[in-house]
Amino acid sequence: MTVPKAGHFVPNPQLNYYKAAYAFFTDYLANKKLTCQSTKGNGCSVTSSMCTYMGNCFGLGDCGTNGQCTCNNPGNGMKWKGADCSMQSNRLKNELNIYQFSKGPKWWSFYYDGSAAAKKIMAVTTTNTVPMDVYVSIGSDSTPTEFEFDFEMKAMTGNFTLHSDDLPQYLNDTTGFTVAMYVDGIVQQTNTLLEQTVNVQFSE
Repeated sequence: MTVPKAGHFVPNPQLNYYKAAYAFFTDYLANKKLTCQSTKGNGCSVTSSMCTYMGNCFGLGDCGTNGQCTCNNPGNGMKWKGADCSMQSNRLKNELNIYQFSKGPKWWSFYYDGSAAAKKIMAVTTTNTVPMDVYVSIGSDSTPTEFEFDFEMKAMTGNFTLHSDDLPQYLNDTTGFTVAMYVDGIVQQTNTLLEQTVNVQFSE
């Protein structure tokens, strides 16, 4: 039997988990979903644990009843993004020229909330050949990831440019856009952390 999206939790009756395995398969076959078997007061709710493991949004957002963070927007050209609100997102504005340095794996985020009609050019210059994945999503409040995005560029090295003339469907939306860049700064075989410096320039 194949259980889609089951993660790592499928009880194995061969390991003396017969009761859990029986309940698992009975629920799945009868209801097409799992039901709570707990007798505790909070049932099977994991909201509190989710908030805890999210660092309670690090004080940069609010953890809701669904166990997910809603990040604050402090203004001053900055937003907090990511599942735990720990990722700083910088506002793309005319004549922006910013340097970002990392050692090891790292996420960087930029958002645009200006005019949809303006011509927008985001030029990215890197100092070495550490690969970088780039994800773009519509909306200045969005958070593109490797799982959710509207446009992606994988394993980028060297220099590249995002231009609204080339990507109007993503960069000219009235709600703005967000660009997230992931630096794959580690050699897995030797656990070696790689350094990367990225220069981002923006004009409109």
